[in-house]
Amino acid sequence: MAIGKQSTYYKNQDADGITYFYGIKISGGWYFFAGPYLVLPRIGYQKDLHTPLSFTKLHEIAMDTVFKGYLKKNKETGEWEINDAFFARFYERDAYNFPFTTQEAWDESWLRLMRENWKHRDTTNYEPVQ
Repeated sequence: MAIGKQSTYYKNQDADGITYFYGIKISGGWYFFAGPYLVLPRIGYQKDLHTPLSFTKLHEIAMDTVFKGYLKKNKETGEWEINDAFFARFYERDAYNFPFTTQEAWDESWLRLMRENWKHRDTTNYEPVQ
């Protein structure tokens, strides 16, 4: 998933962005986590730097960047569809814990990876801007 963010909190902002948001189903339960933030300087998309990018524009950018690989356009209809070939590689190999002999081993590999990522999260206590 992608979360489009219009930067309206601070005055005179000249960029908006998209946060990558991931989900994985393991042992019947869903686990979600935020990924990188893609900064989108407005100057690259429109002349007015003080007007946030529209959500339509953020959607268009997400389809071309965030979902590149995950989705593909159907050649006949032009509609976006899931790119099964992209996801198949997760079941064929994984650099974190390969090879997998059972679904449980695959699930545990992802949980182990998420626990490791959690150890490296930003725990800085940021003070609000006043």
